[in-house]
Amino acid sequence: MIEQLPVTVVAGTPGSDETWLVDRVRAFSNPRRVTAIVPMRRRERTRSPGLLPTTPRLVRLGKGCSCCTVRGDLLTKVRRIASEDTADHILIQAPTHADLVTLAKTFTVADDRGEVLSSVARIQGVVLVVNGRSLRGDLQTSDGHLLVERIQLADVIVLCGGATHDSVATVRALNPHARVHGDGNDLSLEELRTDEAFDLASAQRRTSLADVLDEAHSVHVDGVTRCAFRARRPFHPRRLHALLQPGHPAWRDLLCARGAFWVASRPEAVGLLDAVAGRTTTSLGGSWWAAVPVEQRPTGAAFRRQLEAIWHPVYGDRMQEIALVSLGSDASSLRAHLEGCLLTDDECSQPELWSSWHHPFPWPEEGR
Repeated sequence: MIEQLPVTVVAGTPGSDETWLVDRVRAFSNPRRVTAIVPMRRRERTRSPGLLPTTPRLVRLGKGCSCCTVRGDLLTKVRRIASEDTADHILIQAPTHADLVTLAKTFTVADDRGEVLSSVARIQGVVLVVNGRSLRGDLQTSDGHLLVERIQLADVIVLCGGATHDSVATVRALNPHARVHGDGNDLSLEELRTDEAFDLASAQRRTSLADVLDEAHSVHVDGVTRCAFRARRPFHPRRLHALLQPGHPAWRDLLCARGAFWVASRPEAVGLLDAVAGRTTTSLGGSWWAAVPVEQRPTGAAFRRQLEAIWHPVYGDRMQEIALVSLGSDASSLRAHLEGCLLTDDECSQPELWSSWHHPFPWPEEGR
């Protein structure tokens, strides 16, 4: 049995086809033994040596709040390849709408016998195929959020259709961690190799833009801005809602923004912001601990220390904490638009009026 057989995930995005890259990598990776697990389609293709067709099968491992959904078909096939020692490397083709997080968890979640797939195989890297020519336009479609998430999860990004200056800058703004290739290269497994194995926790920090919030200072390099906006005062609901409307000129250069916020009209509610290329959504993320009676809060020492570290004498744990990634706009201009939505000194002095202000957001639902 090969110990920790390396696995490369090749994923597609809206407007791109990852099939050609799987075929090209196999063609330029001889004499290495490579088995590709591919979707059950194109019968003539999946009859070729080294291609193992599969149909996604989701299974749940564990019980209660510890349960997790994984790819049962991949569990079976990867274990079989490893036990039979029929390959030195596995490619897994993940089409556009396959859930990459579920796929990655398949290698890290223990099954009912306590066995973990990573004991015999590990994801060495996630390679993403992106249409370089239409990237900026694709970000503004209904698939924009999916596209951004995939770019941020990837270790290596291949720009098919041409690696333009704009497409390379966009990819690097969204994911400075990733290595970028044009599609003119003869891409073998060696060219797609990563220095470190894929780490899902780090990748998910990129998708949440937590890595931007962790950065001590704003970053502005080659026209790319990555910065955080933080404030303790509440937003004025009307001004913030107007700023977040589609087509607002403030976000002309914005690639994505994510974070938590609060508005004066609903001071108990945690608002969540998710914006991609001018398409903005907000949702309810629960309640601030300041709005929860003390007797109903967790009692653990770790929780108390965490709360004390962020507690404000007036606002409690309520805060604005939003990560922003932009091409063109600098940090000061991005922050200025959000600062203009905060309550003025006069508005802050009248908290008894806040709840009477019009609340233009659809959350929280009436009665919550």
